[in-house]
Amino acid sequence: MDINILKIEDFKNINIDKLENYISKEKREKINKFYKIEDKVRGLYGELLLRKMIIEKLNIKNKDIVFKTSKYGKPYLQGFKNLFFNISHSGKYVVCSLDYNLIGIDIEEIQPIDAEGIAKNSFTFKEQNYILKEDKLEEKIKRFYEIWTLKESFIKCVGTGLYMPLDSFSIYPNEKNNLILEYSENKNKYSLKRVEIDKEYKMSVCSENPNLDLKINYISLEKINDFFINKVI
Repeated sequence: MDINILKIEDFKNINIDKLENYISKEKREKINKFYKIEDKVRGLYGELLLRKMIIEKLNIKNKDIVFKTSKYGKPYLQGFKNLFFNISHSGKYVVCSLDYNLIGIDIEEIQPIDAEGIAKNSFTFKEQNYILKEDKLEEKIKRFYEIWTLKESFIKCVGTGLYMPLDSFSIYPNEKNNLILEYSENKNKYSLKRVEIDKEYKMSVCSENPNLDLKINYISLEKINDFFINKVI
């Protein structure tokens, strides 16, 4: 699985109008509906990251990239249904994954939250137990986001979105810190990994590939801007 990671330190000095020329009209309209500049920038660069990865992987032109959506609302690349991708963003980070197996990725900035309340309302008993057995509130919150990103990456990988309730499956580390997936269907075909990129964030990936091999690439804002402005046709 290829993963590109972009960190944005300054959201105000981004030439959105110029960079929007490299994404679809539909995506531009969606991005421009956002009120906050941070949401616009993250949405824009999520699309640009994905397009860059596709261009380099398939050796096709940006103008030939067309996205469609499945009945569950999951996007796919027209003409390449065997190539899968997923985007996530939170805080300063935008991440994108690309692979020939079904994949899901999720990143979340660790922020103050009612971890206990949400876990009790939405998570399974085993997940709750993993979170709540920590005494310190700070550690409870970190564990909450750990489980949350794992579950989100799994839902994204399966591709059913809101059709899969959070408490219909369970993901938690065992005594040896190995991830356990409890799911009514073929659970053995999925692989899950936690990815450490920043102590203030939690990130997880899920794949149908049982031998999940991550190829992580950190890309700078300058590099991706240069790629589209000076190189893309």
